[in-house]
Parts: sequence; structure tokens; C-alpha cells
Amino acid sequence: MVEQFPLDENSGYTRRIVWVDKEEYLVQKIDYYDRKNSLLKTLTYVNYQEYLGKYWRAQSMQMENHQSGKSTELTWNNYTFNNGNQKAVVKDMLPPFVIWYSVFFQVLH
Repeated sequence: MVEQFPLDENSGYTRRIVWVDKEEYLVQKIDYYDRKNSLLKTLTYVNYQEYLGKYWRAQSMQMENHQSGKSTELTWNNYTFNNGNQKAVVKDMLPPFVIWYSVFFQVLH
């Protein structure tokens, strides 16, 4: 598991805990905690598939809001690789709320 804290002091989250598969280092779920340090949301990555022998992608991402009881599911398909689009995502392209720093504690089984 990796515990992360937002760099932005005005973030709506106090921290998040990322649960990582120890064998493949794939994110299994992320728990988000609100300003009162109560569990707010859980994002779960479901049904990983391997592509081209090296790219692991979740087929579904499920977000559950524990406080409102609402949930959202994103389903992914038609992944393409080696299509000439090699631009990497850079830090400046990301919204401020996704820029976190990490403190490594333990990778769980």
C-alpha cells in the first residue's frame, strides 16, 4: 500500500491510500479520505487484461462514494498500442488535484 498526501493545501482530500498488487504492481483500488479524514470514496480497478505481452489495463474502473451512496463505473475497450501516438502525459497537463506526493509504506499481497 502507498499512502499519498495532496500537495495543494486546499485539496478536498486529506490523503489517499493506493492498494497495489505485489506480483504485477497493478493498482487494485484507491481509498480517498475527506477533510475530516473519513473514508469518502473508493476507486476499484477491475478485470485487468494484458496487451502485447507488456501493457496491463483495467477493463473497468468503479468509483463508490461511501458518504452519498452513489457510484460510477467506467468501462474501457478497444485499446490500441503502437499507433504512433507516443506523447507522454506531462505534469503540466494534469489538474492540480491529481498531483500528489507519496510515502511508501508497504506493498501488500
